[in-house]
Amino acid sequence: NKFGFCKFGQKCRKQHYHNICENIYCENVNFCEKRHPINCYYFCAYSYCKFGETCQFRHQAETSKVTLVNTDSEIKEENEKLKTTLDDLNMKYENLQRVLAQLMEKQSKQD
Repeated sequence: NKFGFCKFGQKCRKQHYHNICENIYCENVNFCEKRHPINCYYFCAYSYCKFGETCQFRHQAETSKVTLVNTDSEIKEENEKLKTTLDDLNMKYENLQRVLAQLMEKQSKQD
């Protein structure tokens, strides 16, 4: 069965798919050659499944971890860009302070 498990197991006379479709938004469920398990009741309710790795249903947190890892790397990349921009702005600020000090010194000599 593409959505859960078959109670007949290996003795079932029908064809059952073993690979799980990674596309959560798969539009062609009836024609897709992979399983589309429903979410695990225990995992959704308690954030833990008593069947562990042998559970035939989807544990949604695994896809969330991938998203968090991607988000974490994106945040680190953005952080590095911001650090570089901040360093550039600090150098410009220091240069402007030197120019201002030189201009003030010239002004004080003229007075």
